[in-house]
Amino acid sequence: MPAAVCRLQQKAPSRAILIALSIAVQDVPEGLAVALPVYMVSRSGVKGFSIGVVSAAVEYISSFIALIGVVEVLSSARLDL
Repeated sequence: MPAAVCRLQQKAPSRAILIALSIAVQDVPEGLAVALPVYMVSRSGVKGFSIGVVSAAVEYISSFIALIGVVEVLSSARLDL
């Protein structure tokens, strides 16, 4: 295996961690954008937090569904080769 490919494979886990952290940091303002208006209207911290969590959960559920689709497409493409 070429040395350049080996170096890229060694850096892949650290890059994956950085991408995951970037996504997590981006989710904080999105959750606040949903939770704060609910809190301001209802004056219920539990209700604001709950709706913020539900809005974030939708992203993860849809991402998981998309991942299943991508895996299916890639696995069927490999079988056709």
